[in-house]
Amino acid sequence: MIEQGHTDQAAALPEVAARLSAVLNAQLEPMNELAGRLTEMWARPSARRNGFSGTEVSSLASQVESAIRQVDRMVGHGFIAAPGVVDGHERYMLWLQRKNGKIYRLRLNIDHSDPDSYEYVTMEWYVRAVTYGAQVLTGPYLDYSGSNHFVLTFSAPVRSDGKLLGVVATDVLVHKAETEFVKILQRLDEDAVLANADRIVVAANSVRWIPGDRLPAHPADDPANFHSVVPLSDWTGWWLALASGQGDARKPR
Repeated sequence: MIEQGHTDQAAALPEVAARLSAVLNAQLEPMNELAGRLTEMWARPSARRNGFSGTEVSSLASQVESAIRQVDRMVGHGFIAAPGVVDGHERYMLWLQRKNGKIYRLRLNIDHSDPDSYEYVTMEWYVRAVTYGAQVLTGPYLDYSGSNHFVLTFSAPVRSDGKLLGVVATDVLVHKAETEFVKILQRLDEDAVLANADRIVVAANSVRWIPGDRLPAHPADDPANFHSVVPLSDWTGWWLALASGQGDARKPR
C-alpha cells in the first residue's frame, strides 16, 4: 500500500514530468525550423536534379548561429547531410559550435575513404534518427569529436517525398541542462530521479544519486526502491521516478 505522503507526491509527479518534457520538446523547435528551410530548398528544380550545392547549405549558417545564441545550454547545432545529397560531396556537414563565448563552424575530417575520418553515418545519434524516422535523444555522452563536453544530442531525420536528405541535430551541455532539470525536480519533496532509456541518471533532487550512475533496474521493475514512475515525452525514452525509503536504488550494476 502506498502511504498518504507518497500518494500526494505521486499525484504531483505527472505535472513535474510535463515541465521536464516541455524543456526537452522546446529544444526541437530550432531543428524543425532548420528542417523546414532544407525541405524548401530541396523543392527547387536544381536541387532535385543535382542535389544541394555547398553554397546553398552554407547560406543557412546565420540561422544556425542565431539558434545557438538564443539558448545558453546549446553548444552545437546544424545539418548533417545524407551521403551524396550535396553536389560534389559524398559527406557534408554544416555544424556550428559555441566555444569560449564564440560561435564558429566546426570542420572535421569527413573523407569517408580515410579510415581516421569522422564517419558520422555510423554515429548513434544519426543511425537512430534515420532508423526510427523521428526525433530521438541520445546521451549523455562525451563529445570527443566536437565540443569535448558531456552533451545530450537531439536529432531528427530530414526527408522530402520519402528521400532522406540528412539529419538536423542539436548538442546541449549536460551540466547546464542538469541545472535546469534540478530546479524543476525540487518541486517534489521526495527523492526523485530523472534517467534515460539506458537507466543512466541525468539529474536528481537528492545526493542519493549521482548523474552518470546506472540504476540497477528500471524503476517500474523495482518496487522495493521506487513507488511511482512516470514517462516523459515518448520520443525521449526518459522517465521520472520517486524513491521509496532509503533502499539501494543508487547502486550501479
